[in-house]
Amino acid sequence: VWVATYTGGITIVNVPEFYELLTHVPYNPVSLPNNRVNSILEDRDGDLWFATDTGISLYMPRRNMWRHFIQDGKTYLTLCEDGDGRVWCGGYSAGTLCIDKSRGIIRTIRSFEGINSQTDDIYASFLDRDGNLWIGGLHNRTARITNPNRADENIRLYDIRGVNSIAPVHGDSLMFNTYNGFFLLDKQTGYFRQYFYSIAELGVQTSTVIYTGLAVGDKLWLGTSGGGLNSYDLSTGEVRNYSTYHGLPSNFICRIFEAPDGMLWISSGNGIFCFDPLAGAFRFRVPGLPVSGFVFMSGTLLRDGRMAFGSVGGALFIDPAKVTLGNRLPN
Repeated sequence: VWVATYTGGITIVNVPEFYELLTHVPYNPVSLPNNRVNSILEDRDGDLWFATDTGISLYMPRRNMWRHFIQDGKTYLTLCEDGDGRVWCGGYSAGTLCIDKSRGIIRTIRSFEGINSQTDDIYASFLDRDGNLWIGGLHNRTARITNPNRADENIRLYDIRGVNSIAPVHGDSLMFNTYNGFFLLDKQTGYFRQYFYSIAELGVQTSTVIYTGLAVGDKLWLGTSGGGLNSYDLSTGEVRNYSTYHGLPSNFICRIFEAPDGMLWISSGNGIFCFDPLAGAFRFRVPGLPVSGFVFMSGTLLRDGRMAFGSVGGALFIDPAKVTLGNRLPN
């Protein structure tokens, strides 16, 4: 990058090639409308959707074009594409909305609990392998929508509340990460059970507020609010905690991805770091990034191998294959 200054001449800045940052440019509609990126989605066409503190936007990279579908000033927290290519979103006091890329908003559900209930605060959405759409939030029950927007659509509610994120586990099981532990639900029977809700019973110092979770083999990796990273063994119930005491750069864990080599790439309250789940050890923190504060459960894996993370300073894209020994920072 060549930087021209008023009195200091021209400076050549070597920008690392392993990341890219999309940010808000004031008064420029061809950019993110807000720098706090709460959710990122890559749709079936390869276009990128962003949920921010001011609305929902779409970026079409092949055409270098932006569309801003919702600009109502509300905070949107989650994005999910259904089996028909429509995008569902939700947020604080926003309910649930469905967007058709060519037609705009085609449906608004204020609350799944009925017309007399308060507007849903939607935090999480997930499409399972059977095409069911799951919507979870702060106060109201979690909804499962079978055949969304079709004549035979069916909505079933489960008494799981305070949901931050939803993730698959094994077979027909889903994990709901909440403000008080996590729930495992069997989709076939509808039976669910709560775990990780009592610190006294866990035997470790951590937090029961779980932002994000990932199933790797027989272990669940749980990212908490202030309690670091935890592993939960589904076979034995054993819990292990990893925190700044063990070298992590932050105890606030926002998003967890598994790389092809088995390493966990984790966004946090203090940058992005890599963790070895087999060794149970911190490996390195990625240096030189333009942002360090990330947003809980914000991010996605892209089809080209990159990882996208939502932060308080825009959307950060990282190619883990290009993070070489030269730009890895030991703790």
